[in-house]
Order: sequence, then structure tokens, then C-alpha cells
Amino acid sequence: MTTLINKSGKLTVDLHEIGTSISSLLALYFKMLLVFPTS
Repeated sequence: MTTLINKSGKLTVDLHEIGTSISSLLALYFKMLLVFPTS
């Protein structure tokens, strides 16, 4: 039972880290678009 809770907790932590890395990549991408406009 505790292993199941630990696994689910680790999964949520991993998803949180993935979400933060994706959001930071998106922020960097939009900064690049502002610095170098393609249009």
C-alpha cells in the first residue's frame, strides 16, 4: 500500500517537473519570437 502511494507521488512529481520544463521551453520560445520576429 505504501509503495503504491510512493509510486503515485513520484509520478505526480515527475509530471510536475515535465510541466515546468515544457512551460520554461515555451517561455524561451516566445522570447525568441519577440527578439527575432519571423514576419
